[in-house]
Amino acid sequence: MEESGDETRQSRSRTPLLRESGRSAILDRAASVLSEGGLSMSMSEVAGAVGVGRATLYRYFPTRQALLDSIYSEAMDELAEVILSTKRSGLSTRDSLARIARAVLAKAGVAFLLMRERVVLDKAAVEEGFIGPLSSMIEKAEQHDVFREGISSRAITFYFLGLLRSGIVLVAEGTSNVEEATANVISLLFDGIAGNVKARQE
Repeated sequence: MEESGDETRQSRSRTPLLRESGRSAILDRAASVLSEGGLSMSMSEVAGAVGVGRATLYRYFPTRQALLDSIYSEAMDELAEVILSTKRSGLSTRDSLARIARAVLAKAGVAFLLMRERVVLDKAAVEEGFIGPLSSMIEKAEQHDVFREGISSRAITFYFLGLLRSGIVLVAEGTSNVEEATANVISLLFDGIAGNVKARQE
């Protein structure tokens, strides 16, 4: 039985969506597999672990670098969305940064993979989608005396990023879980490593 014109057009219109859906599913699984297998895995091994043929994997990602770049781009898009929704949420600065930290640390395996693989970051995209909005959020908090005087919002942003980097390593290697690492990152940023020692001694 032949397809009608309308059915043919509908079938064609669904094809890009199905392709994108397939690509996204493969990308998510590949990110998980590479997070566990890391540097030693070949594209053939990734394809086998993901459950697709090598030709299918290469159709979407012609090289290992293309796969890693796609994992990185998707991670940055997700993070930018978290920051945007957090800015609109009306949460306190502490709760906002905790929400962002939790989102980052929940993807610690992928982040650690990208750190180990030394993926070249698109500095302009990172600045626009992550560091800039984050710094703006911290600058606004600084105006309300949330942080200590004399430390710029940009400096606080990078201290926060440094703590997140440490948290990523701890979660990825299994030393800490996401909630514990999130709590520690936020506590260290706001309270310092010693905390209120005097209060505890009393």
